[in-house]
Amino acid sequence: KIDAGEMNYVFTEVDIVKMLADLVEEGKPSAAEHNLALQFEGGQQPLKVKADVNRIRQVFQNLIGNAIKYTKEGFVKVEVQDQGDYAQVVVSDSGAGMSHEFMQKIFQKFARDESVKKEIQGTGMGLYISKQIVTAHHGQIWAESEGVGKGSKFIVRLAKQFA
Repeated sequence: KIDAGEMNYVFTEVDIVKMLADLVEEGKPSAAEHNLALQFEGGQQPLKVKADVNRIRQVFQNLIGNAIKYTKEGFVKVEVQDQGDYAQVVVSDSGAGMSHEFMQKIFQKFARDESVKKEIQGTGMGLYISKQIVTAHHGQIWAESEGVGKGSKFIVRLAKQFA
């Protein structure tokens, strides 16, 4: 559906703070199984964006799930920041990190990091789908890492309002 441009979106006003706080709560049992601290930093004030609630929730579920899956010890943190016209969400972890080379293709179809492919299951489609959804929301998504073994950050920026 994504490749054919047939994804249907129903945009409504979504409180991104509440959604992410709920997702963090839902993710705590999985994080606990991996002996990870799953933290949320977003304050109590609502921060509203125009989004398809189910699709954008899928993006953040994927990012949080990946952070837990690729982190052997330490933390996963979800932060929501009000940046004027934008809401910015940062999902960071103390996990596997990424090489500069892999970061260049991480949002492509079937992209899998060769260094962890054997030990961590996946299709390599989650980040590709997430990028397509964020783009359909007129937003941006990107990854940052200082290298292998140094953790990762995934940043999503969504407009509070758009035409």
